[in-house]
Amino acid sequence: MWIIEWGFTKLSIKKGKMFGRHANYPLLTMRLGVVTITRMEGSAGRLMTEALRGLSEDADWLYLNSKRAHDAIESYKKQLYNATQESAMRDVERADNRASKAEQENMQLRTENHTLRQAIRIVNEV
Repeated sequence: MWIIEWGFTKLSIKKGKMFGRHANYPLLTMRLGVVTITRMEGSAGRLMTEALRGLSEDADWLYLNSKRAHDAIESYKKQLYNATQESAMRDVERADNRASKAEQENMQLRTENHTLRQAIRIVNEV
């Protein structure tokens, strides 16, 4: 989908995303002094076409669907947060297990060291 806007602009070409960071809505904006041309690829164009069709058929379409879009984004953020939390908890558990193993080995070595020192002390006394 191509969008052409008239107005004075600076000269630039910019690649970006429709909502700032979602990789599935790429945009290309070319500012050519008097005109701005925006090219939306694939799903971005379909999203805009669906939004314009919905707005032309029902004036409240955008308002009614914006809540759904907001909820979908929040749900995605919660899933991402939960997955990150689970991963962090697994990492903490692994580190704790490694630390406890190292601590047990250290205690065992200290005990062996203590008994060997006692044996050496006894041998030196005799």
